[in-house]
Amino acid sequence: MLSVFHFQLRNIYQIEVRIINRTSLLTSFKYVPPLTENFAIKEIIYPKKDSALIASGMHAKLMVIFNASGMENFRDEIVIITEKMSFKIPLIAIRDKPTLSLINPMDCKKCFIGDRIESHFACKNNGGDAHFRFMVEPDA
Repeated sequence: MLSVFHFQLRNIYQIEVRIINRTSLLTSFKYVPPLTENFAIKEIIYPKKDSALIASGMHAKLMVIFNASGMENFRDEIVIITEKMSFKIPLIAIRDKPTLSLINPMDCKKCFIGDRIESHFACKNNGGDAHFRFMVEPDA
């Protein structure tokens, strides 16, 4: 089981993670919450409101929230502990990559030494948030 968030900066996201009882016995679980401050468990919803026990074939829902605090990708995990076993649920938040396209070709023209020519280029970003900078390659 893998929980993946696709995010933009400064937004809060929520995803539902289901813990299914695949044994033939009534069971319950404990969890170790995510360690980073970006992920948190908002609430747990059990099949019965008055009991934390999960019948065979039933599931509990973990509502996991993610708060994007930076532009990098984030990783964490939730550890689920039952009477018979324990397992980890990876949490991954991936920033949407920028997709830059040039609307017109980049023709920088030629100029004499000491002269100056200004050129304007139109670009469009159809992807995630990012900052772009065009730089001159050093003469090789």
